[in-house]
Amino acid sequence: MELLKGLRVLDVSTHGVVPIAGSVLADWGAEVIKVEDPVHGDIMRGGTIWGVESPEGGSGHLYHAFNRGKRAAAINLKHERGHEALLRLAERSDVFLTSFLSGVRQRLRIDVDDIRARKPDIIYGRNTGRGTRGPFAELGGFDATSFWSRAGLANATTAPDQAMPTTMPSPAFGDSQTGFALAAGVIAALLHRERTGKAVVVDTALLNTGMWAMQAAIVAATLQGTEDMRRPPRGANAPLVNSYRTRDDRWIHLCMDQQHYWPSFCDAVGHPEWKTDPLLATHEAREANADQCVNLIEELIGARTLAEWKDILAGQRGPFDPVQKVGELAADPQVVANGFMAEVEDDAGRTLSLVAPPVQFDGTAYRTRRGPRHGEHTDEVLAEVGYDMDEILQLKIDGAIH
Repeated sequence: MELLKGLRVLDVSTHGVVPIAGSVLADWGAEVIKVEDPVHGDIMRGGTIWGVESPEGGSGHLYHAFNRGKRAAAINLKHERGHEALLRLAERSDVFLTSFLSGVRQRLRIDVDDIRARKPDIIYGRNTGRGTRGPFAELGGFDATSFWSRAGLANATTAPDQAMPTTMPSPAFGDSQTGFALAAGVIAALLHRERTGKAVVVDTALLNTGMWAMQAAIVAATLQGTEDMRRPPRGANAPLVNSYRTRDDRWIHLCMDQQHYWPSFCDAVGHPEWKTDPLLATHEAREANADQCVNLIEELIGARTLAEWKDILAGQRGPFDPVQKVGELAADPQVVANGFMAEVEDDAGRTLSLVAPPVQFDGTAYRTRRGPRHGEHTDEVLAEVGYDMDEILQLKIDGAIH
């Protein structure tokens, strides 16, 4: 559904957060132009990430995940005429997005005042690792540092006797959350501009997003006056809020109200007698006999496979889910039924399964397009802002564009 049709976004960014914000806006119908250096392009186009090599003659899979649905222009921002071309694109844009820190923005003359000198009411969106103020504002940041480590997630997921802090479970783990936050902030800023006529600067920071994810623990720690607030180990006193290993060495996670769902659970797993057993029948009894209750369920779950338990537990009312592997999600019946993924063919002919942004409108099926080739639309987007073919050819000769 193209809710943002007619919205024009100029995306001058690399890596993850800001490109992801642009891709979300593109998926919602905005026209997004990705501006890259003519020689190097976005760093995500090449290299090997988690064992997946970039294809010959094409871009890496994360480039498409972060830049899907956009058009691409290769413009040398250090060249005077390239810089002018960017400003002419900005003049027809509603939103300007960038991932560069202030020193680079100033050197390239793409800071807020530079862009607004040509388009006063443009929404200016940017991201930093740790915020725009403070002693580390100008230090580059990644989600592994600013989001995962500094915001407390690494420590909170690390056991006290663990040799090293837990690492992020996926590339761009924090980038994805922060990019979505930036896209949401841009939409709020556009609504504000529509109502007041005033354009604002939208800032996100990886540290802030990590803290947002950890806010329940942060608030609790400050109330208790403690530094370390880790999630407790498997709860011995919560038999229906627990993970249990299946016979085939997989896991099922239960997250059920301890009393409300107990009768339904007992019937589904074939032990209706547990409903009246004085040691198990009430929440208070199960809490007093927690070890025995957990052991009973542990033995029960361990007798069958994950597939069997998914079918069995589907017959009761309490919330549960299998602990899945990421490669299983594309075929998950809930994912398929709700259109949480879409397949696209990339610029090397591979089929990529991309995850939908976590918002749907009127239940409309998710659709997207691959990320653009490097400089694929340079001529096209410059022609749209008044350059004729002779001028475009001269810009190429001069090294201002590719």
